[in-house]
Amino acid sequence: MFRKRVAISKTGGKCAYPSCNKPYDHLHHTTPYAHNRDHETLIPLCKNHHEFMHNGLVGFQGSEPEKWKLSLHTQTNYYDRLYRKARQLN
Repeated sequence: MFRKRVAISKTGGKCAYPSCNKPYDHLHHTTPYAHNRDHETLIPLCKNHHEFMHNGLVGFQGSEPEKWKLSLHTQTNYYDRLYRKARQLN
């Protein structure tokens, strides 16, 4: 619980995506939670940017949000495909 509060306080309760001033809706792991069961990689994101992350629209060039770029050519991983499938069922 403490790590979640720290992640949220780093951005002042706003989305961590560069130039986004929306309040956060989701806490996102920059590395898949199944690979690294650590909350050190949590970042707060608004709903739209959280969906971008799981739909493969953000090209990671590091875990720092300043290095993220929107891209139509990134590949999704197994966990992103599971997330998308679960979202389609809801």
